[in-house]
Amino acid sequence: MATFARRYAPACIVALLLWIGVGSTVWAAPVIPTWRERLWCDAAAQKHRGLEYCTAAAGQVHVVVVDLQSPGIGLEYVIAEGLNKTGQFGECQDVNVPAYGPVRGGCADKTNPAYYPVMPLDRAVEIGKSRTTNLAVVINSDYGAGDQGKPGEFRGHGPEGLTVVRGTRLDGPTNGDKDINAINRPWLAVSRDAPLRAELSQLAQDDGGKAAWVYTGVGGGPWLIRSGVIQTEDIQTCRNCPGSCYEGAVQTAVGLSQDHRWLFLVIDSRKGKLMDTAQFMREQLAAWDAIKFDGGGSSQLWYSGQFIARGDGRQLSQYLAVIAPPGSGIQDTVPSPSLTDQLKALIERLRQTAERQLDKWRQQAEEAVRRWVAELERQASEWLQRELERQVQSLVEQVCGSALAPMALVVWLTTRRRRR
Repeated sequence: MATFARRYAPACIVALLLWIGVGSTVWAAPVIPTWRERLWCDAAAQKHRGLEYCTAAAGQVHVVVVDLQSPGIGLEYVIAEGLNKTGQFGECQDVNVPAYGPVRGGCADKTNPAYYPVMPLDRAVEIGKSRTTNLAVVINSDYGAGDQGKPGEFRGHGPEGLTVVRGTRLDGPTNGDKDINAINRPWLAVSRDAPLRAELSQLAQDDGGKAAWVYTGVGGGPWLIRSGVIQTEDIQTCRNCPGSCYEGAVQTAVGLSQDHRWLFLVIDSRKGKLMDTAQFMREQLAAWDAIKFDGGGSSQLWYSGQFIARGDGRQLSQYLAVIAPPGSGIQDTVPSPSLTDQLKALIERLRQTAERQLDKWRQQAEEAVRRWVAELERQASEWLQRELERQVQSLVEQVCGSALAPMALVVWLTTRRRRR
């Protein structure tokens, strides 16, 4: 065995190095992702490195493709500004108005404490530019307060789902937000520094916390695609998002590739069915997971100085921004990195895969424990009922024929009646 190992070890090492791409043409070979084959990505329109703006369906579908492995890429939550319970003005630190924000003080429109603040797309772009010189994209995201000019419009809260702004979670039970929408609805979570870790997922239970790596968290729903499968039932029932999946509306959605490299931000203006958007993302983009964002008149997109889609002009309580340095789009040919960098990248991919698997196993284990406890409670209840009947029947048999027989009979009959 030792002789075999010495003889073939060099070949094994060379094979490993070729596999991870050290100094080989395999590593530097052009990668042609499915989205590149299916979309029209005008070279003249690409202004940022690691990000491309593309179209499909004769320009009716807008797709922003984000390379999560590209240096300098980032995703930021842009939330509206308002007054808290003490009258201080600034970026909202709560998803509720002051009346419902006992922990963080709520956030309100300057002219009405019962209204959550909203802002137009132009203002969201201004806020984004004030934080970075590399603002590339601003797009609508989660459901929430919207200024649609309707009489009696409810604006008692902002973002409805998971809300993590620069590493701080604003929703959830520990912040006075008890709608459990981070459980009921899926969300997008992204880390801070590239290569970015991104997940489309859903909580099994909510203690108000978050994973330490989550820098930006944005809610949505329903699921469009999950583990490569279009979620037909969720789409048809608009699961936990009533009134948000109607036919004939512009749709906004976010998707993620199976290898977690490509993030897709989509505005589908064909105004068909939500299923059409799901099929486009699965068949044309090869999205492995995807969820719906707020749509209809809320579908808005700004890209590198251009207002691509403005919806119906309504103002929203939050948007999602993408940061990317200047450049000419996504480079399909990746230069060969050092062995150290490759090993670090490989370890990071393995770590992320292991964490995802552990999270899945944890959720499965919690669900199994809940089912086991429920089954034990059911069996215990049935055993107690049977034991009670046995004891009563024994008592009846002992006193039968005595002066206590009529009373025992009444007890027995009462027990039988309760059981029915």
